Amino acid sequence: MNSKFNNYLFNTDLNSVYQKFWVTYDLLNLSPNAILKFKKQEKNSLISIENSNLSYSEIQLIFLEHQIKYNQMAL
Repeated sequence: MNSKFNNYLFNTDLNSVYQKFWVTYDLLNLSPNAILKFKKQEKNSLISIENSNLSYSEIQLIFLEHQIKYNQMAL
């Protein structure tokens, strides 16, 4: 795992409480100090991941595992 902290912003198709729960569980299990923020838009959800020690590829794996489509956005 990385020793520096990273911030990410993703536009996702996260659409169920079930997906939100498991994404939150997996992200915080790997990076307990991460700050997660979810913002529901019309058809998509924004997920902000701050202060995490996760790499982009680790986050990709979590999204893929839960069948969530995503696009990384600039902060």
